[in-house]
Amino acid sequence: MLKNVLDYAYTEFIREPIGFAGYGGVGAARAVEQLRLVAIELQMAPVSRAVHIGMVESLGIMQQGKTFEDFPHLAQAANRLLDDMSWWAKTLKPARERLTTGVAGREQREKAVAVTA
Repeated sequence: MLKNVLDYAYTEFIREPIGFAGYGGVGAARAVEQLRLVAIELQMAPVSRAVHIGMVESLGIMQQGKTFEDFPHLAQAANRLLDDMSWWAKTLKPARERLTTGVAGREQREKAVAVTA
């Protein structure tokens, strides 16, 4: 389902940074890696950091009444991820602005309007 959403709305995310958080075991890390490949093909800029919420943390939050604050390493990982995304957003912004002032940008805007109409 997430892939369908990305395919439908990809024009909104072209050349934008994207970060991932996964929860569970090894499958979550594999899902994050797969989504990075999809993001690259959709012209997004995936950052290398991610938030991996392990099985212990997942079960603690979902079944044992623990909160995100009980796992400070998750907050540290989330802050690093958000810092990276912020840096990439600022760095890529001038390039996106140059792109949207030319013919290619006009075609992308027209396509985006056609998709949302």
